[in-house]
Amino acid sequence: MGNLNQTDLERSQIERALARIEDALRRCRTEDVRYGMGIAATLDFLELRSDEKWPFKQFRDALEGFDARDQLKAEARWQVLNASLNGIKRGCSAAEFGLKGKDDAREHPPAGLTLRASCQFHNLAVC
Repeated sequence: MGNLNQTDLERSQIERALARIEDALRRCRTEDVRYGMGIAATLDFLELRSDEKWPFKQFRDALEGFDARDQLKAEARWQVLNASLNGIKRGCSAAEFGLKGKDDAREHPPAGLTLRASCQFHNLAVC
């Protein structure tokens, strides 16, 4: 392995963690991805590197109540997880480039939203 400086190492770790979350997103419609993939630890790792906390809570909350038999609920879960992942990526990118806290005008969902309320916040017709 070549000479990786600390910034390159951190970037590599963040990229691998995001890839793990993206994989969970791909599989969440048909599999319960809460356990066995290190999702909780991966979310914790990324959350430490981001000022944005809401996408992590929303991602965790959307993972609950998995039921592969309910296609509508599975699609709604995917929509919320996808929106949360975009917030996570934005937060990690901001942290990586020193932009933490610079985008206060951005609208964030209130904490503690139900799956339906979160879908409504993000204007998703699926719920």
